[in-house]
Amino acid sequence: MIKYLVVGKNGYIASRFLKREISGVYCTTTDKSNKQDFYLDLRSSDDFNYNLINKNTFVLFLAAISSPDYCLENYDDAFNVNVKGTKCFIDRVLSRKARVLFFSSDIVYGESKNVVDEESQTNPVGNYGRMKEEVENVFLNRKNFKVFRLSYVLSSQDKFVQYLINCMNSNEVAKVFDPLNRSVIYIDDVIDSIIEISRQWREFYPSVINMAGPHLISRKDIANSISEMFPGSLDYKVVTPDKVFYQARPQVINMKSLYIKKLLKRDTMSVQQALKNEYKIGGLK
Repeated sequence: MIKYLVVGKNGYIASRFLKREISGVYCTTTDKSNKQDFYLDLRSSDDFNYNLINKNTFVLFLAAISSPDYCLENYDDAFNVNVKGTKCFIDRVLSRKARVLFFSSDIVYGESKNVVDEESQTNPVGNYGRMKEEVENVFLNRKNFKVFRLSYVLSSQDKFVQYLINCMNSNEVAKVFDPLNRSVIYIDDVIDSIIEISRQWREFYPSVINMAGPHLISRKDIANSISEMFPGSLDYKVVTPDKVFYQARPQVINMKSLYIKKLLKRDTMSVQQALKNEYKIGGLK
């Protein structure tokens, strides 16, 4: 029986996964007073109780300092978590014959107006992208290690959609950065992909799978879609970020996947379908 160990349970992807009725799920925490979970601080990975890990363990490695700006401004601390501590933890886990699904980012491809897929060369932008690539490169040839490279994962809980909802509820004019284009993927497509890869691990041969939606979408497109759902409720203006903003993140990453449809046995959802589903389950109300 698979036992899922969620590393990084406070993020919205982990939160959504934990809402699924899946047996055998446990989590790590940096809070020593939390007796329900197992203590792990990636700044001191050696302190983790690795006796909890065995060949039936399936690790969802979602933990990271993911802010490109923080990684730019606080490199040493971000490196200790995103690279040093992460490599130590994953190496110890793999040595115990567990499986590791590492969550990386489309930013490892860098600026890419032309389509990039799993067979494309990486060319990371910013410290965060280089950190993700470094971890990938260490383990990609190791048995029981696979990577999900995430595009922008859309849900009612992602930062940008939450910002638009808050602006809508407070009658504020939202500032929408443009250009900032990604192959937006719906969060439930990511969660379903996690479950499917855990079931098809040995049969599904690629070590890297891009979590990319069907279309290249701008932040302006998302704002338009929400505005159409709630006519007259969202007022926004388009803002062009300064050059410093783009030092840590590309304007466009046109990432596609050769494998996600095969993994899911269906197409991924469009942004419009995803937003309608979030509304139906109460996330946008």
